[in-house]
Amino acid sequence: MRKIVFLDAETLGKVEGMELFSQFGEFIAYDYTPANQIVERIAGAEIIITNSTCITREIMEASPELRLICIAATGMNIIDLEAAKERNIAVKNVAGYSTKEVDGFLDEIVTAVMEQERELSALRVKLE
Repeated sequence: MRKIVFLDAETLGKVEGMELFSQFGEFIAYDYTPANQIVERIAGAEIIITNSTCITREIMEASPELRLICIAATGMNIIDLEAAKERNIAVKNVAGYSTKEVDGFLDEIVTAVMEQERELSALRVKLE
């Protein structure tokens, strides 16, 4: 079962619909994640969602299952993009975040998760 972890859900305030992520696998949302607990919390996760928690090269190296990082904001400066590219980890942010209600971010993130699911399914078919 796919594991999806939201590292800092509290940074968005009250957002309706978080349970949508459960349809894609085991979903765990933490209000806040201190830097020294990131690796432990994302262990085994294929998908992580973050708003302001930095994801470094070292974190990615310690997370071999990681396939997708979703940023619940418009910027990407909290992710080591070079390390993600080297490891074929997709990184998606929320386009148009400032022009929508905060709840609108769910549509963007769910779409990114669904795209990743289709890509992984296609890869599994090729490998069989």
